[in-house]
Amino acid sequence: KAINEKLIYQTITGREELLPNASTSAQNWKYTTLKPPYDWINADFKDTAWNIGKAGFGSGTPPNSFINTEWNTSDIWLRKDFKLGKVIPADLDNLSFQIYYDEDYEIYINGILVMSAKGHSSNYVTIPLNVVAQKALKPNGVNTIAVHCRQTSGGQFIDVGLFKVNYSPDSRWFTK
Repeated sequence: KAINEKLIYQTITGREELLPNASTSAQNWKYTTLKPPYDWINADFKDTAWNIGKAGFGSGTPPNSFINTEWNTSDIWLRKDFKLGKVIPADLDNLSFQIYYDEDYEIYINGILVMSAKGHSSNYVTIPLNVVAQKALKPNGVNTIAVHCRQTSGGQFIDVGLFKVNYSPDSRWFTK
């Protein structure tokens, strides 16, 4: 209900990139193509031996993709620490992932599986954070996002971003 009221009574006035993806500002991520230990999703996992590369990761010619780091194996595991900046707990309902995936993916925040999908997209898709993802985030601390992507055929690509939608009251819905 709360999100419906936002859509009805407020106007989107912009968005704030919290974790930019390659379509706006490619960020460095830690990555490996060798299967890591089971605890690779945890914030305290030591990823110092992992490679560093700019998002997006892929190969071939996925449409509308921004490949900055070559990935041509069946699996890739990514990690990145980030902060939410000025986001307060009340803003968590306004957060969305922007993901381009080819093929299956899993996203973890601070060690908790918050989203996964099979198949692929042919462009960036926006997915509002679910309650599990919102609860996993630390608004005033360092967060760790961990992503696993598996490719079985064709071109491949993975890129994940996080943003906050900014709203303002829409005066057309209020009486004076």
